[in-house]
Amino acid sequence: LFADNAKASFGNNGDLVIKHNGSNSLIEDNGTGNLEIKTNGTKVTLQGGSNAMLNAIKDGAVQLYHNNVLKFQTSTDGVDVTSGHLTITDNYKARFGAGLDLQIYHDGTDSYIANTNGALIITQHNNDIKLRPKTAEEGIIINNDGAVELYHNNAKHLETSLEGVTLDTSSSSCVLKLISNNDSQHIIQAFNDDLALKAPSGGNVGIQANGNVTVITAHSTG
Repeated sequence: LFADNAKASFGNNGDLVIKHNGSNSLIEDNGTGNLEIKTNGTKVTLQGGSNAMLNAIKDGAVQLYHNNVLKFQTSTDGVDVTSGHLTITDNYKARFGAGLDLQIYHDGTDSYIANTNGALIITQHNNDIKLRPKTAEEGIIINNDGAVELYHNNAKHLETSLEGVTLDTSSSSCVLKLISNNDSQHIIQAFNDDLALKAPSGGNVGIQANGNVTVITAHSTG
């Protein structure tokens, strides 16, 4: 029996000390070399009362616990987060690749997926890829073996097809604007069953549903 602050010392120079200081129990390695814990059993365990804190399993995983719940462990493939979340605070990065080529992080304002080497490839097997600007609002949908769809304010306006592309505003009017290098706008507009081609000068050509064609210049109608 050792009283408080009495020491059990090991080694020629008191290299290893075990003691209780009245408040805490201490194992102190004060000498050269490492502090090693070895077992002939299957694991080394650290416990707080009956709660597991850490298991180091022979020829197996190292397991970390929180409040007696397994949270993190090593495996033959790497590491596993077994419950809860992986949290990385602002400006710290999840980094991938030998050259840290792919980085995912949040800088306190914006979120980034940054790639510095090769192509950034997003692959989905057997299903679709969806980019959403906010919850429940579509932005871009890439359909598996199908169309690419573009949305404006959650309304689909353009999609690709085997024949090319389709513009659809789901309203009575559909507009395609062609902007030249001097910022002039040339407009193709479908309104109900009619079609109009409008030049920036004010002239236009109209094709009506009944087959009539109208040509309007900036100064006259023909």
